[in-house]
Amino acid sequence: TADWTVFCQGENTPHLNGVTIQQLLDAHGSTTAVVPWVCRIKEWGDDGRLQWRGEWKARYGTEITPAKLTMAEWFRERLGIDLFAREHLCYHPGAIFGVPVERIEARPRSFYKRLLEDVSGSCHPEEAHYLERAWLYIFDLEACK
Repeated sequence: TADWTVFCQGENTPHLNGVTIQQLLDAHGSTTAVVPWVCRIKEWGDDGRLQWRGEWKARYGTEITPAKLTMAEWFRERLGIDLFAREHLCYHPGAIFGVPVERIEARPRSFYKRLLEDVSGSCHPEEAHYLERAWLYIFDLEACK
């Protein structure tokens, strides 16, 4: 098992905000995550659904497979987080960050298997967008301070 993991998607340049993948790798030894930048935003409506905007709105229901659970339901069931009690979520758009193995291993494998099940039913599930917004909370990182 690696003691430091960088999570990254294939097309990463638009999401790095000037931080390089090498800088994320070089952060090895840190006890917290290295996140290129953090967005604080409320993206769910009164119905608990993720609010799609711009080009993403046109993709929803065609390219993006709608989730069975609303984003609010998913956060409550998977993470114990009540979105309606929050003003916003903190996340890094693009979900590119580095994290120490201790943070990954703080949760059981069964937790990650359940997340994998959530995104395995489609090649572009809505739940993948929930995960993008959830990683900082999954690893209990202090990026929102």
